[in-house]
Amino acid sequence: MKKKLFENLDGNRFKLIKETKELSPKSIQVIQKWQSESGGDNRKVAVKLIDYVLSKRLGGLTSADLPDTSTFAGGIDAINDSLDQKDFTGALQQAIDTAKEMVEEEGGEGIFENEGQPTQHLINGQSNVVAAKRVNNILHSVSQGIFSDNSWEAITKIFNKLKEVGLDVEMTGAKYGGHADTQHGLPKWKEWGISIPFTNNKGRSMKLVGQITAHGAGSVEQPLDRYDITAYVSAVSA
Repeated sequence: MKKKLFENLDGNRFKLIKETKELSPKSIQVIQKWQSESGGDNRKVAVKLIDYVLSKRLGGLTSADLPDTSTFAGGIDAINDSLDQKDFTGALQQAIDTAKEMVEEEGGEGIFENEGQPTQHLINGQSNVVAAKRVNNILHSVSQGIFSDNSWEAITKIFNKLKEVGLDVEMTGAKYGGHADTQHGLPKWKEWGISIPFTNNKGRSMKLVGQITAHGAGSVEQPLDRYDITAYVSAVSA
């Protein structure tokens, strides 16, 4: 059976291809950039490759969210050897294999199966703490920066990302606030309530509930012309 690789490191798409192929020159340049940024420490690059794979499949989770096991350590060694030999395709394959084993050790069998086959749900069957942590990692990863738009495009992207990873997210409300804190009585923030149902590892029906808030970072006259975002969820009984 032929090995499988992600389509391209620079493609921004999580897709398995049916047979091994060399990474594109652009993908290799990405890895070489990581090598330069790490001062030539290929072990640091190895961790970045594993984290890249985990993040793509698990919606923002990285090796820091999984136990530090011998599988992780052995994977870093193998990737380091491939990078020392300038075998970039082999390094990425080692990262995929390592990430797959790390997830399976935590009970995540099926997450790395081929497209079209069943995969484990991101939060169903997880403890309340793990479910909340996984979603909060996603929220954190897509809410960094200062945004400026006329139609809350950054907020829409957050909802789209949650749906993209298979979550049944519902907006439970939206409101403006902070009018009294601004010079002309304009709102200083806008808040969206969210709710995500799931069944935890004890078979209980639960919800992850929380809020996404856009905080005004614009001018005194128009506070919400620019904004930053905070977002979080926590588990409650359904």
